[in-house]
Amino acid sequence: MPAQGHLNLVGSDVIIKLSDGKEVEVRRLRSEQKVPLNQERTEFLNLDCVTYYFFVGYDRISNDHLERTFVDMKDRVFRGMDQRWAYVSVSTWYGKLPWIEKLISEEEAELTLVNYLRGFLETQIDWSKIRN
Repeated sequence: MPAQGHLNLVGSDVIIKLSDGKEVEVRRLRSEQKVPLNQERTEFLNLDCVTYYFFVGYDRISNDHLERTFVDMKDRVFRGMDQRWAYVSVSTWYGKLPWIEKLISEEEAELTLVNYLRGFLETQIDWSKIRN
């Protein structure tokens, strides 16, 4: 994320509860994103950002890079399979955004992302295959 202009990253784990009672742990990052305002990259706008991410394999969901790596190695050696992980990441800016009159609170931004992820998890994951 630093390559995308994100600075001062602060991470934590968050549980998203689904309507059927399932719980999915995702990683939450707060950052300040430095967005260039011109092609010369001489002027920047600093925006507060919140990001949620996790990984989806064939039969696993993980929010941890190291855990995902160990699961992948174990499955390759003992099960002869590759999880073929997908990286799911959603972000939004909050605070005073120059193109929106209304101030967007961090709580509003969080609620928007969590609701989006809840819908994604409930409709796009084949839970009959997930083993966690």
